[in-house]
Amino acid sequence: MKKMTLIILASVLIAGSQCTFAAKKYPFYGGVSAGRGSIDTDGFNDSFYDDDFGWKIYGGKMLDKYWGVELGYYGFGEFDDNNNIGKFEIRDLNVFALSLAPVIPIWKRLSLVSRIGFAYWDADFSQTSGGGKATDGEDGFDIMLGAGPLITVNEWLTVEAAWDRLMMDGDDVDLLSIGVRISTK
Repeated sequence: MKKMTLIILASVLIAGSQCTFAAKKYPFYGGVSAGRGSIDTDGFNDSFYDDDFGWKIYGGKMLDKYWGVELGYYGFGEFDDNNNIGKFEIRDLNVFALSLAPVIPIWKRLSLVSRIGFAYWDADFSQTSGGGKATDGEDGFDIMLGAGPLITVNEWLTVEAAWDRLMMDGDDVDLLSIGVRISTK
């Protein structure tokens, strides 16, 4: 899986370098969003759903009018659940993602952006019960998806509402957020 991920990442970077002729016509961009992060997961002995504050910071490059490449960092709050044997917690969930980000114009100032790519994630887990506390850490590569509307305010400022999903070892980690995106022209 890691070899395939590295091959795909290298292919995306090579494709991006082939579009340097369009550097002046198609912008670089960066943005920040904040909202509600949630997880729907199987714990040590049960499943649970929880939500907390989540955010992302990202940057990218439009390769042409419709296709972009994006790199992002996602940070999530703490998720916990009081289950049948104690308290299950997920702390320090960090996600780095590389995605293709196609943009579809809908109307004058409204577009739809989607994301599909790969993400590296790292998380710390703990289970507390009457007998003590067990901790563990885990990381991995998984698929990341996302979509949302872009509303262009002017040629350099865009407002974005987004839904992003990381499929973390079969568990769903979502971020519903709103933020701003700044573009170079």
